[in-house]
Amino acid sequence: MIKRFRQKSYIEFVALFLAGLGIFLLVEPFAIRATLGRLGAQAARVGLESLKTLRHMTASDAIAVLLLAVSAVLLVNRIRYRLQTSEHLVSLKCPACGSKLHRSHRHSFERLISGFVPVFRYRCRNRQCGWEGLRVKRLSSHKDAG
Repeated sequence: MIKRFRQKSYIEFVALFLAGLGIFLLVEPFAIRATLGRLGAQAARVGLESLKTLRHMTASDAIAVLLLAVSAVLLVNRIRYRLQTSEHLVSLKCPACGSKLHRSHRHSFERLISGFVPVFRYRCRNRQCGWEGLRVKRLSSHKDAG
């Protein structure tokens, strides 16, 4: 029951935490403004150094960097597409016993991975099997095999 309450009240907990943090920052005696100012000045210096480097870059170097960035984006998108269309990774049947799977809670790292490839944690419904693992969310244009 407490777990269900936490899940449904997640936004409220975050809002209360942020409000408390805001109040704390208003009344705290730390020199956060000065620290942020120093960090901003350092970031500005790094930015200026980057601009100096860009100024000395030739047109062919700039095009090469752009082409490498585009190719990296295309490669990541292709890998994501291949993962989402792989029958082995998107099937909602247990790879160990063939029973149906049901979703369970993801770990923090798995949520981070979902920013790149939408993955969900599943557990086998057959209690004797006990398989648990990740499945990739199927693209909506493909039929569900499970």
